[in-house]
Parts: sequence; C-alpha cells; structure tokens
Amino acid sequence: MLNGGRLFFSTFAEEGFSVVTVEDNGVGIDEKILGKIFDPFFTTKKKGVGLELDCS
Repeated sequence: MLNGGRLFFSTFAEEGFSVVTVEDNGVGIDEKILGKIFDPFFTTKKKGVGLELDCS
C-alpha cells in the first residue's frame, strides 16, 4: 500500500481462543508468488532472507 490505503485489525475471544483478523484494501499478491508466501525463507526483497520484518 505504497500509495495509501486502509489497514484494519480486529480481535475477539471465543471458547478460550483469541482470534486476530487483519485486512487491507491493497492490490493483492501476484499469483506467481502466492503459493510461496508462507515458505520460511521466501522474500521478494533483493536483500534479506525472508525471516525479518522489513518495511523498507
């Protein structure tokens, strides 16, 4: 969301569990990389290994 947008967080507890929901209105994730986003070392950055939070 480089050009702005909305980021929405909500939380609630149900039957001893906490639920966190995160939504945004960004453009989404390219289908070519969608299947890799939870791979431990996946990153689209030129520098890094995919384990750190990099907001640059």
